[in-house]
Amino acid sequence: ISVNLPEMFIAFIKSVVSALGVIIISLVIGFYMLFNFDKVKENLIKLLPKKYRKETRTLMDSISSNLYEYVNGMLLVSLIIFIVNTIGFSIIGLSAPLLFGLFCGITNLIPYVGQYIGGAPAVLVGYSISPLVGTLILIFIIVVQTLEGTFITPLVMSKKMNLSPITVIIALLI
Repeated sequence: ISVNLPEMFIAFIKSVVSALGVIIISLVIGFYMLFNFDKVKENLIKLLPKKYRKETRTLMDSISSNLYEYVNGMLLVSLIIFIVNTIGFSIIGLSAPLLFGLFCGITNLIPYVGQYIGGAPAVLVGYSISPLVGTLILIFIIVVQTLEGTFITPLVMSKKMNLSPITVIIALLI
C-alpha cells in the first residue's frame, strides 16, 4: 500500500483535475452557445438538405421555447424551495439558515439526488447543534421535499408547460 499510495493519489488528482477541466470547458461552450444560439442553429440547419430545413427550423424553435419554459419552471421551484427552507431553518434554529437554504435551492436542480445532497449538510449541522434540532431539520426537509414533489413542481410546471398537473405527476412518476 505504501508503495502504490503516491501513484494512486496522483492518478486520483489527475482524474479530478481532468473532470473539472471537462466541466469548465462544457460550461464555457454552453455559455457561448446560449448567446449565439440563433447563429449556431442556423449553421446546423445549413448542414441539412434544403427540403428538411423549414421543418427542422420549426421543430428547433418549438424545442427551444419548451426548454426555456421548463428551465424557467425549475428555477422558480428552486427559488420556492430556497425561500421555504431558509424560513424553516431559521425558525428551527439552524446556524446560517440562508446559506443552507440557498444550497438546498441550488441542489434541487439536480434530478433525483439533489434534494438529498442539499439536505444532508443541514441535517449534519443540525445534529451538531443538538439532536432535537437535527431531527427537526430532517423532518422538515422530508416534508418540504414531499410537498415539492407532490404539489409545488406539478403546479409550477403545469403552468409553465401548459400541461395538466396530473400529466406532470404521471411524467414525474415515470
